[in-house]
Amino acid sequence: MVTTFSGLYTASRGLYVSLAAEAVTTNNISNVNTTGYSRKTVSQTAVGPAAVYVKSTDTGSGAEVTSISRTRSKLLDQKYWQESSVNGEWSTKSSYLTQVEEALGATDTDGYSSIMAAFNSSREDLSTDPSSADARTALQQAGVALCDYLNSMATSLSDLRDDVNADVKTTVEQINSCSTQIAALNEQIQRVAAAGADSSDLEDQRGVLLDQLSALVSIDVSETTVATSVNGDKVTTLTISIAGGTLVSGNTARTLECNQITGSSDSSQNGMYEVLWSDTQKTVTTGNGQLGALLELRDGTGTNSEYKGILYYMNQLDEFAQTFAEAFNEGTASYSGHADGYGTDDSTGVRFFSYDETASPDSAATATDLTTFYSKITAANISL
Repeated sequence: MVTTFSGLYTASRGLYVSLAAEAVTTNNISNVNTTGYSRKTVSQTAVGPAAVYVKSTDTGSGAEVTSISRTRSKLLDQKYWQESSVNGEWSTKSSYLTQVEEALGATDTDGYSSIMAAFNSSREDLSTDPSSADARTALQQAGVALCDYLNSMATSLSDLRDDVNADVKTTVEQINSCSTQIAALNEQIQRVAAAGADSSDLEDQRGVLLDQLSALVSIDVSETTVATSVNGDKVTTLTISIAGGTLVSGNTARTLECNQITGSSDSSQNGMYEVLWSDTQKTVTTGNGQLGALLELRDGTGTNSEYKGILYYMNQLDEFAQTFAEAFNEGTASYSGHADGYGTDDSTGVRFFSYDETASPDSAATATDLTTFYSKITAANISL
C-alpha cells in the first residue's frame, strides 16, 4: 500500500535525479567554448518497490542516477584523425607552394616577362647597329639583370628549402611532446578509472593532444582493456601507431629524432634532416600529415611519380639557366649564337653567359669541354 512517506521518498529521489541532470547541463553550457570538451549525459533507471513481496498495486520507488558519461563517438574520432592528417598535409603544402610561386615570380607581372622583354629588346637593338657602344652596354646591362633575377630566384628557393628543413625538426619536436603527454595521461586515466572515479576531463585533455598529433602525422589509434575498476567496469588504455611503428603504448612513448645528413653522394641532401626512431635509428615512414608534407616539399624531385617539391623547381630553374645559356652562346637552328659572332676587334668564339664570372671556353673548345662547362651553370651562379 502506498503511504505518504513512500510518496515523499519517491519524490525526493526524483528531485535528486533532476538536480544531477541540471548540474550536468549547467556544466555542459559553461564549457561550450572549452577546447576538446565532451558533452556529459546523465543515465538514470527506475527503482522498483522496496518490499520483498510486491503486490500488483505497489508502485516503484522513483529513479536513480546510474552514471554520468562522456558523450563521444570512437568512429567519428577515427574519421576525424584521418581527415586531420590529410588536412595537415595539404594545408602545409598549400602554404609553402604559395611561397614557391612568389619566389619564382609567378605572381609578379613585372618580373620575368619584363626582364626577358628588356633583354630581347636590347639584343634586337644591337643586331641593327652592332658597332654602337650604347647598344652593347644596354645588352650587357640587360644580361646582368637577367642573371641577377635567376640568381635571386635560386637563392629564394634555397632559403625556402632551408625553412622547410627547419620546420621538419620543429614538427618532430612537437610530435615527441604530444606523444609524451599522451603516455602520461594514459597512466593517469588508468589509475583514476581503476579507482572508479570520473576520468572524463583527463580523456578530453588526451583527445585534444590526439587531434594535434593527427595533424602532424598520420596515426592509427587502438584501445585495449588492461584492468577492471572497483565498480566492475573495464579500464582501457590507448596505443598509437604511425606507419606501422608504435609511437605510444600505454604509459610508454617512443621518441623520434632528427639526424643532419653530411657527406652524402647526393649533394642536395647534405645539411638536411632525416627522421629516425631514437631507439632503433631506423628511418620513420610518415604518411600523411604535416611532417610527411614537409619532407615531400623539401625533397620531391618529380621523378618516378614522386611529388614535385622545392627541389624539383630548383632543378627546373637550373635546367632553364643551362639551356638558355647554351642556346644563346652556341646558337640554335634559327640563331647562329653569340660565340659565332664577331667583336669590334674581329674577335670570335666569345661566349656571353658563363658561371661565377669565370672565363668561358674559347673558340678552340671541344664538345667535351663545352659539355663540362655548361653542366656547371646553375640558376644560382649564372653570370656574364
